[in-house]
Amino acid sequence: SLIFHRYSARYSDLLADYRGGSVRQYLAERELPLNRAQSLIGARLPSREEAAWLLMPRHMPALTVLTVSCDPAGQPVELSRSVSRADRFQYQVATPFKTT
Repeated sequence: SLIFHRYSARYSDLLADYRGGSVRQYLAERELPLNRAQSLIGARLPSREEAAWLLMPRHMPALTVLTVSCDPAGQPVELSRSVSRADRFQYQVATPFKTT
């Protein structure tokens, strides 16, 4: 998968010291746990560059996921976009179970 991340400018100082590994773990260790607020899942044909990186033909659809993650106050912190080979990826959506 190819994954691209963008972060809110208000956390630029905190992220300036990030040197690799899990960004979510890095932020959680600094008391900024992220929660996935929304994911938009789709399919499209890959760009020429994406197909080359993913070692896939351009006529085969790719799975796309656009995700917004928020801080505990509900403010957006991270926007991530991923592109994956649809023949090698599964995405599971879990919904909270509520009892009445």
